[in-house]
Amino acid sequence: MEIIIFLGIAIFAGVMAVKGFKDMPKKFENIRRGEINSIISNNLSCSDEDWENSLKVKSFNADKIVKYGDFAAFVIDNTQKEFALARYTVNSESLIQSLLNVQRNELDYYRANGKAFSEYAKQYINFNLSQRFKYNDIIKYEVVDKTEVNKERTFVKESNALDVVSGAIAGNMMQDTMLFGHVENAALVGAMAGNAGKQVTHEKVKITKNILFDIVLTLNNIQNPNVVITVDNENELRAIVSVLEYMINNK
Repeated sequence: MEIIIFLGIAIFAGVMAVKGFKDMPKKFENIRRGEINSIISNNLSCSDEDWENSLKVKSFNADKIVKYGDFAAFVIDNTQKEFALARYTVNSESLIQSLLNVQRNELDYYRANGKAFSEYAKQYINFNLSQRFKYNDIIKYEVVDKTEVNKERTFVKESNALDVVSGAIAGNMMQDTMLFGHVENAALVGAMAGNAGKQVTHEKVKITKNILFDIVLTLNNIQNPNVVITVDNENELRAIVSVLEYMINNK
């Protein structure tokens, strides 16, 4: 009977060991995928030159590029007096698969050198251009402030700890020196008396601000009567509005 139990335990341990060995490559791949995703999110970027060259392929001469968000830009061809929205998308899975096959030293190099990584990743980036519009298509524009401000208020009430300690000591002294009568728990009574003194209330205010603006362009175009550009950065907002003012005054 003992032999059967021992064999059963050995067989079970062997099965689990085999399963563990089979799962090991998958675990290592998941760890490596996590590293690669971190490299992509921290180092992938496109320069103005990348934007310009990619837009030239689409016959759009970008005289002005205002990047906003992570993957978008407001692009202007001042010679043709045209504008459009451009966006690039990343074939993330193909990029990850290619990086899963590189050596460890290459992965470390890309982690440390964002420019080199962006150069490597170019082959997995696609640039898209929206319909082009003329300056004189703009009827008007408006900025819609969708910013949310959240305020969290916390009140903390504190008593003077020194008064409590002093009250307890005074209570003990009172118990030790009373000539007449007896006071039960004199120290406790003294502490309560001390605690009944001045209390301070502190207010803590935590403010979080989620910046968000919609720039709504009304256009003289039946197919696309309006275009919405959403930004979460005030500097990007100012840059786009400045270009729009220029376009309106130079139709």
